[in-house]
Order: sequence, then C-alpha cells, then structure tokens
Amino acid sequence: MDTRIVSKVILLGEDNTILLLRRGATDQRRPNEWDVPGGQVEPGEFPTEAAARETVEEAGIITDARDLRLVYAMTETVSESLSVTWLFYLGRTTQSNVTLSNEHSGYAWVDPDEVLEYITYDRQKRALQYVLDNKLTEY
Repeated sequence: MDTRIVSKVILLGEDNTILLLRRGATDQRRPNEWDVPGGQVEPGEFPTEAAARETVEEAGIITDARDLRLVYAMTETVSESLSVTWLFYLGRTTQSNVTLSNEHSGYAWVDPDEVLEYITYDRQKRALQYVLDNKLTEY
C-alpha cells in the first residue's frame, strides 16, 4: 500500500483570524472549495518544512517551520492502494497581504467563530472543529 503525508497550516493573523484559500475552478478534486494552506510532503522533507513551503507557495506568506505546532493528525485508507496521513499545524503571522498561487482564486481572513461555515471538506472540518473546541488557537 502506498502511503502519503499531507501537511496543512491553520494560520492565524494578528487579530486571530484564520487564513482560508479558495481552490481554483479547475481544481481536479475540490474546485472552488475553501481550504487551509498545505500539501503533500515531498521525499526527504520534514512535514513542518512541507507546511511552511506550501504556505509560501500558495499564499506568499513566510512561516518558520520551527514555529509550527502540531494540533491534529489523522490517517485514513482512501483507496485499496493508498493510505494518507493529514497533519494540521497551527502557526501565526503578522503578514496580512496574501499573494495567491495559480492553484487558488481567492482568500479570506475568517473569524474562528465563522470558519466552519466556509469549510465543506469533512477532514478539514473535523480538524478545525477539534482545534476550536479545545481552544488551541489561544496560544
């Protein structure tokens, strides 16, 4: 069975809002859905490095991998031949300007009380719900 790791970042702004990115209309898996920055861990890369890299690539925001805090993880078998582990990190930034990649069509800094209204993808919704229920954004 093939295994993959996906690193995601729940990025908090100075006012504790959470950065969401809207996936592009041509995205193969979840077009036009809201998402948090992140993506697959490349061979030889640490998961925190992947999370920081993806945040720069997708939003133009620089984060230090050493400052990211793991707050949620899940592993699921998504097909007969593939198992995926999703790692969700919490990070902070003072940068509010976002420079989108060509993978995304929009962004929003969303109040934590409203963020679940934007997210439709069950795996991310569970992670964000856990983070909010356990007040993990208050650090």
